[in-house]
Amino acid sequence: MVLLASATVLMATASTAPVVARSGPGRAGVTTAPHRDIARAVGRGVKVSARAAANDARGQHRDPNVLDKLHPDLGARSTSGPGAPAESADGADVQTTRVSTPGPWIVAQPDPEVVTQFPGIAEADVCSCEPPDPWIAVSPTHIVQTTNGMVRISNRSGTTLLSEPTWALFDVPADHGDSDPRILWDAVHGRWVGVVVTYNGSATDNTLQLAISETGDPTGAWTVYPIGFANYLPDYPGISTSSSKIVLTSDDFLNGVTYVGPTWLVIDWSNVLAGTTLFVGGASYDTTGFGHFRPAISLSTAVNTPVIYQNGTSPWYFEISGTAHAPLAVNEYDLNATFGALNFSAPPDPVQPGAIGISTAVDERPTDAVFRSGQLWFVSTGDYNDGVDDWAYARYTQVATSANGSAPTSATDLALFASGTHFFMPGVGIDAHGSAIFVATKTDPTSTYPTTVLGGVMAGSGLASFVDVEASTVAYTGTRWGDFVGVAADPLGAGAVWVEHELVAGDGTWRTSVIRVVSDGAAPGLPGAITQTVVVPATLPSVNVSVKTSWGAAADPDSGVAAYLVERSDDGGAYAGVRTPGTSITQPLRIGHAFRYRISAIDAVGNVDAPTNGPTYHPTLYQQTSGTVYTGTWGTGTGSGYSGGSVRYASTAGRYATFTTTTARSIAIVTTKASSRGSFKVYVDNVYKGTISTYSTTTSIASWSSNTPGPRRGRTRSRSTSSGRPATLASTSTRSSFSADSSAYLRSAAVMPVPHPRCRHRDSGADPRGRRSDIERWRKPLVFFLDAPISESEIVPGHRRGWPGATQGTAR
Repeated sequence: MVLLASATVLMATASTAPVVARSGPGRAGVTTAPHRDIARAVGRGVKVSARAAANDARGQHRDPNVLDKLHPDLGARSTSGPGAPAESADGADVQTTRVSTPGPWIVAQPDPEVVTQFPGIAEADVCSCEPPDPWIAVSPTHIVQTTNGMVRISNRSGTTLLSEPTWALFDVPADHGDSDPRILWDAVHGRWVGVVVTYNGSATDNTLQLAISETGDPTGAWTVYPIGFANYLPDYPGISTSSSKIVLTSDDFLNGVTYVGPTWLVIDWSNVLAGTTLFVGGASYDTTGFGHFRPAISLSTAVNTPVIYQNGTSPWYFEISGTAHAPLAVNEYDLNATFGALNFSAPPDPVQPGAIGISTAVDERPTDAVFRSGQLWFVSTGDYNDGVDDWAYARYTQVATSANGSAPTSATDLALFASGTHFFMPGVGIDAHGSAIFVATKTDPTSTYPTTVLGGVMAGSGLASFVDVEASTVAYTGTRWGDFVGVAADPLGAGAVWVEHELVAGDGTWRTSVIRVVSDGAAPGLPGAITQTVVVPATLPSVNVSVKTSWGAAADPDSGVAAYLVERSDDGGAYAGVRTPGTSITQPLRIGHAFRYRISAIDAVGNVDAPTNGPTYHPTLYQQTSGTVYTGTWGTGTGSGYSGGSVRYASTAGRYATFTTTTARSIAIVTTKASSRGSFKVYVDNVYKGTISTYSTTTSIASWSSNTPGPRRGRTRSRSTSSGRPATLASTSTRSSFSADSSAYLRSAAVMPVPHPRCRHRDSGADPRGRRSDIERWRKPLVFFLDAPISESEIVPGHRRGWPGATQGTAR
């Protein structure tokens, strides 16, 4: 395994910041080269529903007609002789050093690791076309993958929600092909932003199709703006979005053949959000000496959008400033002349086992750039000559810049290379801690088929060793690879990024894989308070009761909480546990025993913190003959179907049944709804909760429930001064029957033990209608159970109704 060690990594480092820009002899850049200003309106766009477009595209076939490789010769060549990649063409001094990272850092970030992995888009899903151009964007709720020919939208677990052709989402005309799609998540505006190149058969009618979602839901509505390029084909598009602007770039080819120069464009977010005619500003350059603009994906606020590009063999830097109506290219620097950064060099074709080469897999172009909080990273593939053979190497360069018009202060190169191995098509992302996460593909002529490797420069820790992520098992039979690899920062994990990378399918075609990469050395926070509620049963249990234990979600800013360890102690014994992804668990508990739960959060890499402890509680069963006070005339019925063998009932309005306690947490009432049933009112803590109708033309099970706060003193009914907590049922119809089963099942929802479980005394109180009655107080939580949830519908007058099967419950 090749490590980021002094034997294989050389980095060119800068001295102090320059006062003025330096450039190579006689070379013009974007601030001095001839160009044509762009300033025009492109309309209000076309509305596209992603779901409707996907449905309309079913059964239709279009050949994606991916472009042949268009690569202008800007002068890059393979190295002239043996030496490390850090030997630059102009003889700049190079030394081994550490890559700088912003600081100080409170916690050093550990090496990255893969915590999620699922299959991405494959050639078999799309077309017989190459390269795939894999890309990925991630929001708090969705993942959007793109390749040539397809857009796939999934949830964060990888479940596909929508797949559709790129031509459908980007509203590509039927007589046009499309290529090089990219979509970004704009966290500032909560929208998705994408671009694709379109062209007709003769490349005389070409566009960049800019697509912007109207909400954060990528399966919903989008607006697509066609930006015409006439007979100039805008190849190799770049895209960036910031708080104020969207930037697009391209390499332009006359009729898709002759390179004429690059273009950059600016679109104002204020214009997009206003929904008015879109205005585009920018510049097109009439020069073949530079190109390959890579606008940096902006992950933090900056005044300008930084751009990396190739000028001859040198990496150059500039910033796009201003608005669409007044755009400017400013702050331009030749990074090689100014800081000694590596020049671009043409890499050799990677060779796989069996001497199978990928003939046009890679070139020297910078493939991606990303900016966050003062550091910009860009990547490319170059040539390393070991004295005998040439090998592709992966280049990662860090530029220290504020992107606000001030001069960058350094440029530092990191090269991943080894004799006998090709490293190519690198990708880079920056997590919210400032760690740069690196990926690349490696292969060799003897034993390694294309394999994705992972490494990085970790905030506060330095270089992380490269490790293999996923390997192909057969050789790639195509001729192109890349043209890039997607790496996206995760908005739900400060130490996380997502990657869509390319591998080889079993039949030798391309496929992609999606991974979530995490650096997390901190344990998650504590879960919230633990509570219990009884799951209303279909029938009254006699041994076990299903109890739902819930807790507040814990927080883990680096990788997110992946699961909870739920441990339970029975009757004071040892804890035993299970893992669950949610914030609740339902388990059967034995009536008359003691239980206690403790909950610990587990993050995506397995870190576990101390647990949150819940109360000890006891599910207990009482009959309706214990502690229930009946006001008015109530009859008694008996039968084996009743818990305890009996039931109480009332058929006259104004009858009340009251159970009083000091520690009730919730109440549930379960009954049968039928054509013979009546209605009743429910009061909890003297507060009217609703009138429950149990009338129904068909027999069904239903319930009504109410949550109550912790123990406190209150009125027995509406007028008394009892210290207990009453629940009162009152019949409401003179023609209905209302019955309470003699069984009692008490809900296990206590949040603390009750010190006096059977402290009984008598008191005087008033019912809701002003009548006085005696009650018994129990220091127990209370629940009324019947069978299942009941609706709170109004009664239907004129029908005789009843309410059999009511039960009561508490937990000690």
